[in-house]
Amino acid sequence: MTVSGGRATEKAGLLIKPYLKKLVLQTHPDFFHGDPMKGKRNATSLQQLYGILNPLINTNESNTTLRKKSDQQKQQQQLEFYGKKARKTRIVSIFEHSSNEWQTVASFLRLCKQLDIDVVPSDIQAVQDMITKKEQETASHHNKRKGGLILREEFARALHKQSTTMATMTTGETTTKISWSPERILSNKLLIFGPDIDKNKVVKQWCDYMSKLEPERWWGIMPALVVSSQKDAQSLSSSKQGRGILIFSSDMGYSDMKKYLDQNLHIKRHERISMMNDNSNYGSQPR
Repeated sequence: MTVSGGRATEKAGLLIKPYLKKLVLQTHPDFFHGDPMKGKRNATSLQQLYGILNPLINTNESNTTLRKKSDQQKQQQQLEFYGKKARKTRIVSIFEHSSNEWQTVASFLRLCKQLDIDVVPSDIQAVQDMITKKEQETASHHNKRKGGLILREEFARALHKQSTTMATMTTGETTTKISWSPERILSNKLLIFGPDIDKNKVVKQWCDYMSKLEPERWWGIMPALVVSSQKDAQSLSSSKQGRGILIFSSDMGYSDMKKYLDQNLHIKRHERISMMNDNSNYGSQPR
């Protein structure tokens, strides 16, 4: 591991630790004496969570050893928790195996929010900035091997710049959020509707949701498809055809869309980058 990589891991660990203490106070099995099943579930999930976070928070053990253990983990781990504040609600969180430690931090902070643990907005933004930086470094590495930027990467960066400008207009410390209209939503060239979808009805509903769905993280950056039902969306999202695409259904309300984005945005972003890197490697193969 490079020095910069080691510093990044240490920084990630420092950010995680205070939130981890709060999470343990919310989920520790000792608080669930009256419900052994939930206590046992939390104990198992806490053990899994420590296994996922160990490469970031345990600076005394060899990084090489920890990363080797981490690489042996499943590509995807699903954790289930019950919190003190809402004991009847089962919280499900998915952690994708990633070489980008900041993706792990982002998944962990999402879990904290699901458990009603207050997360400082500046921490969320800092993590997102680090994810973007790491992804750009990875893409740049692949592009240099090829001898230059591939067109799809240039296009993605242009879309990112465009969407950032569209999502917020910032001057100094004052941020003015845009007003979402049906025309603005329909102008997104990365948004596709299925053949049986009433576009006008969907976008009218979305106008009320968009500003609360953190559009700066995905709108105009990730391709999005709207299908007729949540069953169709789930089936397509897990298929090969759905890789790298955000898939919503026309019957999703705000809470459904927020839950879907919280659980799937990082996965779909990974898939998108993997597809771009695969294309880059394919293009560099001798013919």
